[in-house]
Amino acid sequence: MSHLDHLPQTICHQDVWRKNLFARSRSAGDEETVAIDWELVGVGAAGEDVGNLLGVSLLNFDVDVGEAAVLAETMLTDYLAGLSDVG
Repeated sequence: MSHLDHLPQTICHQDVWRKNLFARSRSAGDEETVAIDWELVGVGAAGEDVGNLLGVSLLNFDVDVGEAAVLAETMLTDYLAGLSDVG
């Protein structure tokens, strides 16, 4: 996976899956996602956790394979929006 080394590096959870993610209501009335179980945290390629979450979700049958393309698009769009929000 040396091609990942050439991408911008960031801190990665590296164990992102449904049971490690929770929605929490914020005071403004919207929700934020909170991750738990940071035992495997480390440096990785930007977007690595997003790709892993999609793959694990399909592997564990958390989502239907027919929904994979829509889920991937939603995840990528939201990930990029989050990056934009924090600069």
